[in-house]
Amino acid sequence: MGWSGPDQPFLLQGQHYSMTDPKLEPTDAWRAHYSLDPDIAFLNHGSFGAVPIPIQKDFQEWHRQIETNPVDFMVSVVPEGTDRARTELAKFVGVPANQLAFVTNATMGINIFARALQLSTGDEVLATSQEYGATQKAMQYWARQAGANYHIQEVPFPATDKEEWLDTFWKGVTPATKALFFSHITAPTAFTLPLEELCARARAEGIATVVDGAHAPGNINLSLEQSGVDFYTGNCHKWLSSPRGTGFIYVNERFNKQLEPLVVSHGWDPETRSDEPIKEYVNYQGTIDPCARLSVPAAIQFLKDLPLQEARKRNHHLARSTRQAIADLFGMPVTCADDQGWFSQMVTAWLPPGSAEKIGTRLWTEYGIIIPLGSAKGVDLVRISVKEYNSTEDLDRLVDALRTELM
Repeated sequence: MGWSGPDQPFLLQGQHYSMTDPKLEPTDAWRAHYSLDPDIAFLNHGSFGAVPIPIQKDFQEWHRQIETNPVDFMVSVVPEGTDRARTELAKFVGVPANQLAFVTNATMGINIFARALQLSTGDEVLATSQEYGATQKAMQYWARQAGANYHIQEVPFPATDKEEWLDTFWKGVTPATKALFFSHITAPTAFTLPLEELCARARAEGIATVVDGAHAPGNINLSLEQSGVDFYTGNCHKWLSSPRGTGFIYVNERFNKQLEPLVVSHGWDPETRSDEPIKEYVNYQGTIDPCARLSVPAAIQFLKDLPLQEARKRNHHLARSTRQAIADLFGMPVTCADDQGWFSQMVTAWLPPGSAEKIGTRLWTEYGIIIPLGSAKGVDLVRISVKEYNSTEDLDRLVDALRTELM
């Protein structure tokens, strides 16, 4: 690698955003819980996560067991184990277990929801301008199939006041609006959107809410039933750090009868509609490797043992401090206000124009930094994810590399 690190941390010793408090440092013991290459600064937990070694071992033990007698395992162990995992996950995100089902990922969840909306010609789905590409395409596809319209409403960037954000988004609502589609935490900008407020406004107008919560489970506290959301999907492989291939959907009881199978399997009956469509039509869609789902309780327990709330506070502090250091470095504004809960452990920082094209993959190849670059409304951004395994040295490496490459 081309980076050896500065003798002293760069910029992050600032008077009002010091990151030198020893209580905030991750211990070597916590770093040792991950298999990450020690030579890289891994600042992209938000894309595909990183599975802790104890969860890897739990996952591997399920695999060992299944191969001793695959038939007995699939028939006797998987149903009970899946129900247990579903119950634990439902408690963690704050919903009844009978209204939650496992899916492969949030993209699959949005496809299921788009069909369940039962859109018709002339209906409209209103989305924010900061949606993730795959889920946006899924919603656009099913809207087009139904003859409905998919409307994108520009939302404020940078984000400061939540009421202003809500009012701006709401300007896109028309009498034809049948559903709102938005992310709980936006992928390109890492903004935590006001879920409860959006759901309350929509419910009052008779509009359904469809939420892509890919980045939320494990990242922020969730009480989904209390939020009033109608359709919510999340990933477990990101901030929950479970093995990949685990996601979930939650469907409000009032929409239960609208669920249809995305993949038709044994749970569907040509003569009789199931009384439990989320279980019969979604939970079982043919033979899969069940071990990732069975490891979800272990992943939840791992987070609780951090302890979770203290780890989030520490990671939020480091994310905020790094963003401020980058803003000070280039004289750029911050992407969102520090208050009002706009971000948790993942944040974006504004870069000079043309930065993404200029540095491209160099952060990876020359400095050993794994981090995504992107844009919003024509502004270049770097998205920083901070987990308990990240040190101040990781973040100093990023700031120093940006200084070297862009100044």
